[in-house]
Amino acid sequence: MHEQKNTLRKQLLRERKAVPAAKVDAISQIICQRVFKEFNWNEVRTVCTYEGSPSSGEIDTKPLLSLLANLPNPPTITIVEPRPQALLPIGIFDVIIVPVLGFDETNHRLGQGGGWYDRFLASQPQATTIGLAPAQFKTSFPHESHDIPLDLIVTEK
Repeated sequence: MHEQKNTLRKQLLRERKAVPAAKVDAISQIICQRVFKEFNWNEVRTVCTYEGSPSSGEIDTKPLLSLLANLPNPPTITIVEPRPQALLPIGIFDVIIVPVLGFDETNHRLGQGGGWYDRFLASQPQATTIGLAPAQFKTSFPHESHDIPLDLIVTEK
């Protein structure tokens, strides 16, 4: 099962890196607008998010961060740069925004394989978890016992 997921990761990383940065920017704008409009941010006090790297095909969260900063009562935002051995952020988060390499019908995400988000999400069961991904990366893959499905995965479609 683990090897199957690793093979799929490599394939999806190649496909993601092949998407032109301009297309990733456009998709990021659409996804961030959808997250902002489809979620009630008035009750959110704390958000943990990644920043994103359009040059590597990852959805950029900067458009969403700008929208959140302009709310009458903007949430406190913590930006993380997960690495396999990095410490988890301290605090309780209302919303956690997660990068997604691949995802399936049940809102399970396929990440980079380091396990950082699995540990982080397990430590934040009260948080609403939102994944950001281009629709083309919807796929199927086996789940392991430590995989935590997200509450919502937002795409451009």
